[in-house]
Amino acid sequence: MNLGEKIQHYRKKMNLSSKQLAEQCNVTRQAVSKWELNESVTDVDKIIQLSHVFNVSTDDLLFDSKKQLHANTSKPWSIDKVNQMIVLCTGMNVIGMVLILWYQNYVFDTIFKVALMVQVISIILLEFLMYKVDSKDRNSVRKMFYGFNLFVFWVGPALLLRMIGFPVLSYVVNRFQIRGIMSLFYLSQFLIYGFLCACSMIIIKRVLKIQE
Repeated sequence: MNLGEKIQHYRKKMNLSSKQLAEQCNVTRQAVSKWELNESVTDVDKIIQLSHVFNVSTDDLLFDSKKQLHANTSKPWSIDKVNQMIVLCTGMNVIGMVLILWYQNYVFDTIFKVALMVQVISIILLEFLMYKVDSKDRNSVRKMFYGFNLFVFWVGPALLLRMIGFPVLSYVVNRFQIRGIMSLFYLSQFLIYGFLCACSMIIIKRVLKIQE
């Protein structure tokens, strides 16, 4: 039943006429008729007054029942669905990394950028779907996902930063006549990758600890 039908139901149950109910609520009989026909919206203070007149709670007027209200609330996903979500997002992340490694010498190419976007979308998708996961399991799901996927994700950004910083590295090598530029080149990539992974893991752990 909607609100208007409930007002009419409880009014008849209390053996009240529209005029009598109107007098108790300090409104006109026409206002009561409009409430019952859902032709006008009942004010909050009038709903409280009606609950007192009918001797029911405001929830009884506004909702069919608490059971029905809970039934309408979306249920959290099962473990199987959660695992499917993790596999899907991890798969997207890994596919992005494979493309990035394949085109690592073309970091400014469209395919490389698309691969990075796929990885970013995989993380956004996981966080977007997280509301479907039971609140008590969200931290464990995030730990499971990020514990592996952060190491996969930062491969691309590390390669990109390495290429952006290559002119600076070349200048330093030539300026101080340092040998083994390629060794320094790959070492810089490893250091950048390790730094990004370490920082992100620390941040994730602190965020999850706060949410516990």
